Amino acid sequence: MGLHALTCFGPDRTGLMAKLAEAITGLGCNVDDVSATILRGHGACMMIVQTPAEVGAGGLEEAAKAVLAGSGMAVNVQPCVAELRPAAAPTHVLSVYGADRPGIVHRLTTLLAGRGINITDLDSRIVGRSDRPIYAMLMEMELPPATDVVALRADLAALAKDLQVDASLRDVD
Repeated sequence: MGLHALTCFGPDRTGLMAKLAEAITGLGCNVDDVSATILRGHGACMMIVQTPAEVGAGGLEEAAKAVLAGSGMAVNVQPCVAELRPAAAPTHVLSVYGADRPGIVHRLTTLLAGRGINITDLDSRIVGRSDRPIYAMLMEMELPPATDVVALRADLAALAKDLQVDASLRDVD
């Protein structure tokens, strides 16, 4: 068995995930992990797929492209070198709300990276009424055991004030 990353991106259409899943299953493959979402009318999907040796990356990509032909979806398949480490287990959730402005994602992720914090999931979008849009972000993260959570909260509060957003860090438990 081989392990491959399959990514797709293009205009959202109902039923594309079902077609893709049917093609993958038909090859004798198994989907280990999947993350899919709609971003401003575009479907985005990432999968980690176990493939029989006779299928490989080429067979998986060929089947995905065939089943999604005409949909406008771009498909890419890459072999996974190896599972680098066990799946990350989020320990904390950060929620951010406020007026949208450039730099929110950059500044928050830079602060977290500087503390060795692994972001396990990040979701952001514009919500609310069109006359009063609100930027909303939800981040799941894995804090290293030695993280000073009190200091992290203080740094996040200072950055949130500078960005003019509300930020809240909560334990997963």
